[in-house]
Amino acid sequence: MELICEKGIGKTHAKWSPVSTASYWLMPHIEFTQPITGEDAVELKGKCPMNVFDIEDGHLFVKNPRNCTSCRECIRDDKYENLVKL
Repeated sequence: MELICEKGIGKTHAKWSPVSTASYWLMPHIEFTQPITGEDAVELKGKCPMNVFDIEDGHLFVKNPRNCTSCRECIRDDKYENLVKL
């Protein structure tokens, strides 16, 4: 067996850098099949532990989609299972 060893530093080329970072974040797409208003909007907003939803003019809307961790708390109740699409 013949081996070749080459020493280098990260300043010369990235392949010799001891650290590399790769990350990603799944951006959930949240849709409502029909408008959610009134007490249902308040209840669904309260179910989300990450404060993804907010209420404006009595209608529920997605305020912070990046906060969603896909915990599925918003669709665990049968009442909202068909109203929210993740």
